[in-house]
Amino acid sequence: MILVALLGTMLDPISRQLETALVSRGLEWLWLAVMWTFIIGAYIFFVKFLTKLVLPPWKTTLKYVQSFGVTLSKLEAEKVSFLTDGSLGDKWYPLDWLKDVETNDKRRRLFGFANEIADRHGINRPFEQESI
Repeated sequence: MILVALLGTMLDPISRQLETALVSRGLEWLWLAVMWTFIIGAYIFFVKFLTKLVLPPWKTTLKYVQSFGVTLSKLEAEKVSFLTDGSLGDKWYPLDWLKDVETNDKRRRLFGFANEIADRHGINRPFEQESI
């Protein structure tokens, strides 16, 4: 919302002229429609922008898994992010059990766990059996 307000402030000189022109012609309703369209559109744009480019959900999963000594690519982190992002009915699966797994076996066990949870929730398995 702060970004929307900042953008609105930057566009204020233009919007004031538009508002004055529309209100003087008796088109207050059109001004309200333009204003709300801008607010809602800018909000949706900034939410999409922030979640896709600045703070994608897989980044936190990547850092979390790395804290247990597991190295993942961006694509692999995206595939296992459903375990920690709450998208499974607000269910979060802690992965602290990885610290007790042998270092060379952690990735395989994580991928197997992700497939198991996907099966349990009736979603597509993120990893093929050959990659595990």
